[in-house]
Amino acid sequence: MAENLLKDVIENEHIRKLSDASVERWELYRRYFVFLVEHVVGERQQALSSEITAKLLILPNDKAGFNLALLVLDVLERLSEGDLDELEVQAERVRKYTQKYLRGEKAERPRLFMRLLLLALTRQNAREAREQGQQLLERLQAEPLPGDAFTEVEIVPYEHLWEHALQLLERQQGQL
Repeated sequence: MAENLLKDVIENEHIRKLSDASVERWELYRRYFVFLVEHVVGERQQALSSEITAKLLILPNDKAGFNLALLVLDVLERLSEGDLDELEVQAERVRKYTQKYLRGEKAERPRLFMRLLLLALTRQNAREAREQGQQLLERLQAEPLPGDAFTEVEIVPYEHLWEHALQLLERQQGQL
């Protein structure tokens, strides 16, 4: 269903009439979809491989909003590559972002998920990360769905992204 929706959007001539911020959001959704399909199903979606827009200029400046979704996607992409030096850099990015932008009760779900991501980045063992993250995951699952500030930003539910991060770690372990 998501693939069909994205194809319709990409092929529709009216996409160029949308505001730049709206076009960038569609590009972000497309990037999430392509990333997850490539890593879960293991195939590239040819129809969705071309970018809607090459540059994201507005979303990265939305520090309390879509920039979080960009950061999460970037971290997951780096995690899938498995470069240990790069993972430490990503862990530091997650720490700084969390401290600076994720405050207040509305940011509890993103804050918990970022703590889970830190476990994935700092533990190269999926089993260990899963065990240490179990309490955080339970707290995340108990949290109500995101409020206004983060509703659109949680493109894929954090619980699913956590499982995906663990699967990426398991793949990396299998390649060592």
